[in-house]
Amino acid sequence: MVYKHMILETFKKIPFELFRYAHLRGWSEPLLNSDIIEIVKIAKKEGCLVGITTNGLLLDELAKDLVRSGIDLVAVSIASPNAEIHKKN
Repeated sequence: MVYKHMILETFKKIPFELFRYAHLRGWSEPLLNSDIIEIVKIAKKEGCLVGITTNGLLLDELAKDLVRSGIDLVAVSIASPNAEIHKKN
């Protein structure tokens, strides 16, 4: 299985003004998407509340930018503290 991020141009076509809340997650780590801050800003500009689910590994690098983007919720998903068990989930 290949995990991919939605490209920014596709994301810009979503009519966020029609939604109250957008939770950005999927089959890959959203913080690996180099456009994640811009993506949050786009949805926020249209009046959406925005959240993400992350494994948290990149929060130390992106926390300030996420806060500045106006993100409303950051959920950290922990499948297991054991790396081998986590990989199976």
